[in-house]
Amino acid sequence: LIKPFFFFFTKEQVAPELPSLTEEVRYCVMSTEQEDLYKKEKNILRNALMDINGKENFQKNSFIALQGMTRLRLMANHPRMLMSDYTFTSGKMEQILEVYEMLMSEGHKVLIFSSFVKYLHLLGEAFDRNGWRYALLTGQTTDREKEIARFSNEKDIYAFFISLKAGGVGLNLTEADYVFIIDP
Repeated sequence: LIKPFFFFFTKEQVAPELPSLTEEVRYCVMSTEQEDLYKKEKNILRNALMDINGKENFQKNSFIALQGMTRLRLMANHPRMLMSDYTFTSGKMEQILEVYEMLMSEGHKVLIFSSFVKYLHLLGEAFDRNGWRYALLTGQTTDREKEIARFSNEKDIYAFFISLKAGGVGLNLTEADYVFIIDP
């Protein structure tokens, strides 16, 4: 029913001169403090699930499991997403900053996608501390085209933070040659 309203083109149809896609999966080691908190959170979830038994509690079990998995995803990204008083770093954040700094020094532009707007804000704080400029596109962005133009046209903006919901459809950002999907 919706086929007439949406067009889908492959890279080969639109820009065959572009190089082929290269994908690299990076595993990030948690910081010691982060790993300790993650293990505590995992144990709380496991204990909560073990305390519920019986088919009549299936729905409650499912809710607890889903909520717990989301909390673990947040903790794996950065514990400050759950605990505002957390003062240590996260392994993923450190690796993102390290790789980004190298790419920026080589003049590469980078798109950084996250499911969590809060994580993009934490990343923005780290960029601000380093004096790195960036563009930001989330559901709260009032002028989407202005942010896209900032990233595309301003020579000292090498990073574009994009929430998956806000940037998942309708973006054409050919300036970037690297994409980070930081919480698949």
